[in-house]
Amino acid sequence: MKPGTNKILCPCHRCNNYCSRSADAVEEHLYTYGMVTSYTRWTSHGEELIDHDYNDDYQDLTSSVNEIDEVNEILNDLHGPTPLYDLQDEDANYDHVDRKWNPMLEPDTFTRLMRDAEREL
Repeated sequence: MKPGTNKILCPCHRCNNYCSRSADAVEEHLYTYGMVTSYTRWTSHGEELIDHDYNDDYQDLTSSVNEIDEVNEILNDLHGPTPLYDLQDEDANYDHVDRKWNPMLEPDTFTRLMRDAEREL
């Protein structure tokens, strides 16, 4: 409610939080015109904005990179190091690669996935 009144901002499509109305009028507008679908943070109706903590995102990313490194180490222990090719040359000749060592995936797919995992984001 706006201070000193009994009106609130109307989040219907027509008013879009620009017009103050009584609670009954807002209810009628919502039935008639529908709710603004982009209004997901109710800041005009008392919900506080929460600052996004980018440090948590960085820690999550670092954790994910460490997990990828651990998976690469395990795969290298099992199958030996993955040959790296020029990352710019997608049509490189892979004839010299031993394709028998990974029965689970097609060798070209596995090599591409390993190469992608080692790229910087």
